[in-house]
Amino acid sequence: MAHGFQSALSGSRFYQAPGFAGGKVTMAGNIDKRALIKGPEAIKEEVMSKVPFLLEKGGFFPSVDHLVPPDVTFENFCYFINLLREIGGLEKLKF
Repeated sequence: MAHGFQSALSGSRFYQAPGFAGGKVTMAGNIDKRALIKGPEAIKEEVMSKVPFLLEKGGFFPSVDHLVPPDVTFENFCYFINLLREIGGLEKLKF
């Protein structure tokens, strides 16, 4: 049986909970959507501070918490997606 939940705060450290994942839980989110507003440098800092470690642990689907705000530029969103693809060993998309 699979259960899903989303972290309430982008700064939460759900992955430090005892017994996290273990192949039974997949967590989505935990990327601060405000970084996408600030630009590539902030996006890279936010993503690199969480994603490589969490992908290695397993049970993590990186995405922004809740929804992408309307004031995130298309260019920043494309940068975010391609950074995730790069970390995951996938080819960058051409937008």
